[in-house]
Amino acid sequence: ASGRAARPYVRNMVAHLWDRRALIRPLLDSDAAGVIRRSLSEAIRPHALRTGLTEGIAHIAATGAAAAQLAMLRCWLIGEAPSSIDAMTDRLLASSALVAGGAWR
Repeated sequence: ASGRAARPYVRNMVAHLWDRRALIRPLLDSDAAGVIRRSLSEAIRPHALRTGLTEGIAHIAATGAAAAQLAMLRCWLIGEAPSSIDAMTDRLLASSALVAGGAWR
C-alpha cells in the first residue's frame, strides 16, 4: 500500500492473504521474508521519489514502509494483533504516510 492504490484493491489483497494465512504465515517467517520486503520496497520507492525525496532517502523510506506493512500483516496473520479485514486495510493504507510524510525531509 503506497498510498496510491485504490482501497478496494488493497482490501481484496488483504482478504486474499487472510484466506490463505496458513500458507502465508510460514513464508513471512522464512528466509523469503527478506525477498518479499525488498520486492515491496522496490514497488513503493517510485512513489517516494515522486514526493521529492532524494534517491537514498526514498530507498530508506520505502524500505521502512515495506517492513512496517509486513510486520503488521505478520502480527495479524498469526493472531497476535486481532483485527478485521477492513481495519487492517485502513492501517496498511495509513502506513503510506511513512513515505509521503514530512518526517523524511
